[in-house]
Amino acid sequence: GGDGGMVETSGKQTLGVAHGRVDARAPAGRTGTWLLDPTNITLAGGTGATPDTVYEDALEAAGANQIINASGTITASGTFSGGDVTMPAGLSLTLNGDAGIDLTTSTHGTALALKTFGASGTIALNTVSGAINAGTLKAAGGAVSLVAGGTGTLQVRDITTNPLTDGPGGAITLQSGGAMTLGAAGSHIDARGTGIGATSGNVTITSGGAVTMQSSQNIYANDLQISAAGGITDSANSLL
Repeated sequence: GGDGGMVETSGKQTLGVAHGRVDARAPAGRTGTWLLDPTNITLAGGTGATPDTVYEDALEAAGANQIINASGTITASGTFSGGDVTMPAGLSLTLNGDAGIDLTTSTHGTALALKTFGASGTIALNTVSGAINAGTLKAAGGAVSLVAGGTGTLQVRDITTNPLTDGPGGAITLQSGGAMTLGAAGSHIDARGTGIGATSGNVTITSGGAVTMQSSQNIYANDLQISAAGGITDSANSLL
């Protein structure tokens, strides 16, 4: 038994994924990857058949790690069941939107959540020169990485990597060329492990601008490193 392979779905300008299912799992090896490669892409709630749109049902029934590459932007729209996208256990979700990623544009606004499960269930959001704007990212035991390239800004409200069963928390890496804003009321950056003596994940925050922490937000980590060219402040603009 080997590993699962890679399946690529591309379109020169537009791309349609309607009720598509790709199964790249391997009974005795690592799960393969499904790569979607449009110009601009919308993550939409429910089910449908609209060009340049990946629907919630296709992601949640995936049989492969998902990589969505957009040379333009990635946005969200519509209403999602439960207000989230929940990947099957052990599968990762990677969004690469060169010009920007904004996951706050659905009917759920900043409450939309991306969820994965297991150490291999990672979440990654990457841009080349655009901003990243996200609500909630929950990787139960997996790592979370957000990289806003160029002068891109980064804003995220809630990140947790606590596993559902006993085990270490996943690492959290946040990087932006521009300013970074972290948190919202009642939300945290939380890489704690689960169970007695479980190790927390490391949290690394690097910003080419200022890092602003919302009031009453906590960061839970084994090792916390913060580097901000523009300083670190709370939401009242006080130096932390």
